[in-house]
Amino acid sequence: GHQLGARLKQASRAGAGLVVLPELGLDPRVATRNEPRDRDAEDETGPRATMCAELARTHRIAVITTVILRDAKGRRFNTTLAFDARGQLRNSYRKIHLPHEPGVWEASHYEPGNQPPRVFEFAGLRVGLQICSDLNRPFGCHLRGAQQADLIVAPRRHPGEHVPSLANRHARQRCHQRGLSRVSQSSARRGDAHRRSLGSDRPRR
Repeated sequence: GHQLGARLKQASRAGAGLVVLPELGLDPRVATRNEPRDRDAEDETGPRATMCAELARTHRIAVITTVILRDAKGRRFNTTLAFDARGQLRNSYRKIHLPHEPGVWEASHYEPGNQPPRVFEFAGLRVGLQICSDLNRPFGCHLRGAQQADLIVAPRRHPGEHVPSLANRHARQRCHQRGLSRVSQSSARRGDAHRRSLGSDRPRR
């Protein structure tokens, strides 16, 4: 929390209005294990969500993060949470398309989302949320384009050293087709260090 707070403070002082954290960036890469753990999930008042809300309010900057949320029935979802600069939860989105293969056992940890996506006003823009592999399918981009979104925010996190350039190119292409901008933040472990990449696209007019 201390390191994240320092980064948010730095971003706020530099004039940023929004920070996007990588997919499940507050945890180790849980999906590399096939066995789920209870401590990886929380409700909307859990420690990860609460910390991000408090840091957004403290540093007066909007924060978009993803956590594994547990609903009232005990079901778990990979969920994006969008907090405004007052620390208020403005919108959330449950990841729909879950990879399930060696090294990426997402379906063992949470269920696919079952809520229709909503475009909402956030940080002065009409924003639509997606998560990582959701961008590999055209449905989300097309729907948010029809809902007149200005921007798609899609946190992502790729295991290993390779961030798939083909998938990234397809996502960029779909956003351009719908006249959308895209922000997609990722983090991948490389030895003891981390490297992060920020995909940011603005459509050609």
